[in-house]
Amino acid sequence: MAELIAEGVMGENHDFTWKFTNDGTLTISGSGVLKYSEFPPEWSEDLSDAKKFQRVVFEEGVTEIISKMQTNYSKDFLYPFVVEFPNSLYYVSGRIVKDMLIAFFHSSLPPKGDYNEISAKIKYVPFDAVETYKALSASDVIMAMPPCFQNTDVVELEESNLLRVDTSKFNHVSVYTIDGALVLNKVLSSFRSFKDLIKKSGDYIAVVDGKQQRIKILTDYIEPEKKE
Repeated sequence: MAELIAEGVMGENHDFTWKFTNDGTLTISGSGVLKYSEFPPEWSEDLSDAKKFQRVVFEEGVTEIISKMQTNYSKDFLYPFVVEFPNSLYYVSGRIVKDMLIAFFHSSLPPKGDYNEISAKIKYVPFDAVETYKALSASDVIMAMPPCFQNTDVVELEESNLLRVDTSKFNHVSVYTIDGALVLNKVLSSFRSFKDLIKKSGDYIAVVDGKQQRIKILTDYIEPEKKE
């Protein structure tokens, strides 16, 4: 579990809270309009290494983000790999962060205002909103959000025999890691039982014909010894 490194308040009226954990995640929480013209001083004093910021999460409840930051600010909040915007967000103004690799938008409608100021290499959006976002995006690559970023129940498995499905009922199987990496993608066409192995323990999302299930594998797979 991630450990807390620093926390504090931010916003024009100090009515939003932030916390930074040792996995590089900055989480900003609160309700309503987040207004700021400068970053909290702790980010410069204690967290000045830009490489420490791996992920920025604006939690549900944030409805508007209004930034009066100068576009040429230097080191305070550079290049997070991932920024997540909540379903509650409907308006943005100004440059929120300097740049990012991946942005997740949980709302089916792009935020109003300076949406195109949010530049990213890839923008993940809800499956049914891809075309809506594409219509407003210039150079960003718009992709449907991986299923692992949706809420699912968890089933624990002792072994790494992840999937046993009957191909007479299912046509397509894919498995994602929790951070969105695709580790298995198969179209099943023959009428026989199917089994595949995910060799590492951990959390996964299994998707069979669009129906998803979160899986927790408790032990690594060990290759059986070959018989001489």
